[in-house]
Amino acid sequence: MMLPNAHQAIVDREKITDYLRIIMIREHERAVLTTAVPTEGLEAGDVGTIVHVYRDGAAYEVEFITLDGRTAAVVTLEAGQVRPVGKREITHARELAIG
Repeated sequence: MMLPNAHQAIVDREKITDYLRIIMIREHERAVLTTAVPTEGLEAGDVGTIVHVYRDGAAYEVEFITLDGRTAAVVTLEAGQVRPVGKREITHARELAIG
């Protein structure tokens, strides 16, 4: 098995970065949390709304609300911590641990 050389790794990273920009989540779209944020009581799979996009999708400001419309948390997340909502996904109710 051959490991990529440093130049190849840089090229691959640039391709990945370009790909991520293509699938960048836009403001006001919903996004799925891919990692827990325990300090805010958020779990992977929670759905929030993008309220601001930083640096061409490198990071996002995401608002998470309860089902009765109250803001549960507004957090800044790196691109790898959220993903777009899939076309065949549904939301799931759970009790918020904090708040």
